[in-house]
Amino acid sequence: MAARTLAEEGISPLVLEKGRDFGQKACSEVMREVRYGFPILPWLDRGVIEEEFEEVELIFHGKTFRIPFAKPHPLRRWIREPSPLLLVDRGRMERGLAKRASAYGAVIRLGEEVRRVERKEGHLLLNGEIGAKLVIGADGALSLLRRFAGERLRNLGYGINIKMERKGGKGLRVFVDPKIIPLGDAWRFAGGRKENVGI
Repeated sequence: MAARTLAEEGISPLVLEKGRDFGQKACSEVMREVRYGFPILPWLDRGVIEEEFEEVELIFHGKTFRIPFAKPHPLRRWIREPSPLLLVDRGRMERGLAKRASAYGAVIRLGEEVRRVERKEGHLLLNGEIGAKLVIGADGALSLLRRFAGERLRNLGYGINIKMERKGGKGLRVFVDPKIIPLGDAWRFAGGRKENVGI
């Protein structure tokens, strides 16, 4: 989304994506319709939204809670803007955003990764060849750019997820229960024909 926004504002970004295809990010298929007052729907192409959910089912130490996201509820005080949750096709979403960003002048290179960052006079030099005044790091928990900026990683958790054919009903379920997983949480995001399950 950052590349598309910059491109539409007349700044021609260069995107380096280490994956050889779009949609490889883990655990990021659920998003809210509105984020920080910013509507997401106008940015998404047709067919990106697989399902829209009004609530999440939270299984917490054997007890089940239904937490609505589209209206006020005491269990979700921390969310300022009530809006439904969207289960998206991550690959289709990223391809659509990349296509629109490219139409405005963004250059997107798949299969390329930032491996080295150097501070130069008035800019940063990436991989010894790309100069940039502005660098946005969306490179995950072990971010090279965050380390370069002096930010330390305080906590790190490992997870695994799998996408498979949907078994059972649709819905968003989050488990915080030591009987299911001793430390951490697990999820089941089930939409159309597929579901994303992970810990």
